[in-house]
Amino acid sequence: MIGIDPEDGKARALFGHVQLRHLEDLEGAESSFRLAMRNSPNYAPLYLDYAELLMRLEKHTETVAVLNRALEVKGIEKDRIHRLMGQVYEKEMRWSEAVEQYTQAILLSFSEEFVLDVRKDLMRIKMKMQLR
Repeated sequence: MIGIDPEDGKARALFGHVQLRHLEDLEGAESSFRLAMRNSPNYAPLYLDYAELLMRLEKHTETVAVLNRALEVKGIEKDRIHRLMGQVYEKEMRWSEAVEQYTQAILLSFSEEFVLDVRKDLMRIKMKMQLR
């Protein structure tokens, strides 16, 4: 393990990113993200990684809590937060809530490419709803 000041939330968030994306150390990443949240709760980059990790661990309630907290952080990409929230609800087959979050993601985005991707998410939800 590299030497990281446990009180440096930004360094912990970055290390959690490495643990998640490059080392596949999910338990270590979760620990790093928890420390980062405690010590640097306004560090926007940690929220997307942390939420992705929690989704992979199927901790949906915790994921939604982290994403709701992320919406309070200044400078965070709220469109991406709403898309992730939509994905959580989609995994839980809570279709109307997923549609609501995907719609909010589109309304908040300035990226044409992102909007097109989220439109695909909405089309996928509609298809799944028809299967039910």
